Amino acid sequence: MWTSGNPEVINQKNPKIILNTIIGFILDLLVATIIRLPIVMLMITPRQIRAARALLDWSQQELADKAIVSLNALARLERGDVDPRMSTLSAVEQALTKAGVEFIPASEKGEGVRLARPDAKRPSPKVRSRPASTGRSQ
Repeated sequence: MWTSGNPEVINQKNPKIILNTIIGFILDLLVATIIRLPIVMLMITPRQIRAARALLDWSQQELADKAIVSLNALARLERGDVDPRMSTLSAVEQALTKAGVEFIPASEKGEGVRLARPDAKRPSPKVRSRPASTGRSQ
C-alpha cells in the first residue's frame, strides 16, 4: 500500500497481503501479455452479484469478508466502475457459490441467480416488533 505519495513507505502490518497482491498482479500480466489466447468463460455481472447478496441477505461487508476482498473493490465491482481483476471476480463468485447461489448465464431470457441447494440457509426476514398496545391513547 502506498501512503502519502511516498513509494518507500509500505504497510508493515501485513506484508503477506502485499506480496500476494504483487504476485497476483504479475501473474495477471503474464497471462495477458504472453499467452494471448482468447478465453471464453462465464463471467458474473454486477447485477448478479447484487441479486445474490440480496438473496442471501448479506451486506457488502459480509460478502467482502467471505470473499477476502476489500469493501471498496466490491463496491466498485457492483457499480460496474472498474474492469475487475479475475482473482477478485473469482473470489466473489466462489464465496457466493459456497453459500448456495447458482448463477444463471445470460440467454434469451436474461441473466439471473437462484439458490442451488434447497438446504441453503437463508436468514429469516427481519421483523420489526411494535410495542404492545395498552388500549389507551396518549
